[in-house]
Amino acid sequence: MARKGKLNGTVMTRREFVFNLLQEGLVPVCFTNGRSNQYRLYDNTNRIWYIVTKTEHDFAKYLLDSGKIVSQE
Repeated sequence: MARKGKLNGTVMTRREFVFNLLQEGLVPVCFTNGRSNQYRLYDNTNRIWYIVTKTEHDFAKYLLDSGKIVSQE
């Protein structure tokens, strides 16, 4: 997850991206479209989401399930 991207004009690693979104209250969800799955970090109150890879989705689930990050929901 060393690949970099931008969120709100800030360059960060994908790991930091996942951490920041989880701290803002987004949760990992998986949508099944026929044969394929689409992984998202989803905000139910504002109905926004970011498409992430399976690795990022699993990492987000791990952080929430282990209690390393507490969701703001």
